Parts: sequence; structure tokens; C-alpha cells
Amino acid sequence: MSHPHKGAMKHHRNEHIANALGIDVGTLRKHPFSVTKTPVTTAWREDGVIYGWRIVWEGKAPPGIDVDGTAGSLWSDIPAALEELDEDNS
Repeated sequence: MSHPHKGAMKHHRNEHIANALGIDVGTLRKHPFSVTKTPVTTAWREDGVIYGWRIVWEGKAPPGIDVDGTAGSLWSDIPAALEELDEDNS
């Protein structure tokens, strides 16, 4: 994968994360983090597991963001788009 393509993918990912957290990309950029997937245990699908994203903050989270954990081990969860499961129930 080319370097410019990786950069575009990372920027798109960061836009999605910032939007889900209700902040702008510039604010997100000032707070180093890593991303892991977390299985959603409140929903079930025949075709596989649904994953949300866990944002693990390397230091402080941006102001106003919901976090779990303790100092030095903070994270924020972005749930999976569960509304897709309710298509037959609308």
C-alpha cells in the first residue's frame, strides 16, 4: 500500500473518530491515541460479531469526552452502528 494511501486512510479514520466523539479533527490530533476493536456484547448477528472501537488515550483525553479507566489508562468506546440491526423492525 502506498504511503499517500495510508495517510488518506488514517485521515478518514480520524475524521470518523472525531465525529463519533463530537469533536473536531484538530482537537483529536492534539491528544495521541491508539485504536482497538471491542466486540459488542449487546447485539447478535447470524453473520458474525459486531465490533465497536475503543480509543485508548496515551495521556489525557480531549476535554468533555466520556472516558473510562484511571489516570494512565484511559479509554473511550465508540459503539458499533447497531441501528443496522433494526432494519426489519422499522
